[in-house]
Amino acid sequence: MKSNCSATFFYTAPECRDIRKSLTQPVDVYSFGVLLLELLTGKTPSQDLVQEHGSNIPTWVRLVREEETEPGDKPNSSNETSIGKLQALLNIAMTCIAIAPDNRPAMREVLKMIKDVRAEARVSSNNNDHSLGR
Repeated sequence: MKSNCSATFFYTAPECRDIRKSLTQPVDVYSFGVLLLELLTGKTPSQDLVQEHGSNIPTWVRLVREEETEPGDKPNSSNETSIGKLQALLNIAMTCIAIAPDNRPAMREVLKMIKDVRAEARVSSNNNDHSLGR
């Protein structure tokens, strides 16, 4: 199923910003990735980012990740599981917003990745419960 791109500019994949282009699954995956970034960062795709940083949410997150990644940074053990879950979801979002459409996963693969994070979170949670003597 293909139709003209008419989605909000900030959710639209770069290759589809020309309204003559057709929607494809990689375009939908990109939009989902932007939505996931919005949920993870608490920022809307255009919220002050264009005015303050001259970029959209995918570009801003890429820049922040590069700046924030310091060698030797280790989360403390009490937050390690939560940070790991958020990092896994951020990695999924970053995969979804790959610039090249061919580098984006299919939506069924995205769903599997999210389910895997959820399952791992349950296992980690159960392990933490046992280690606390519960």
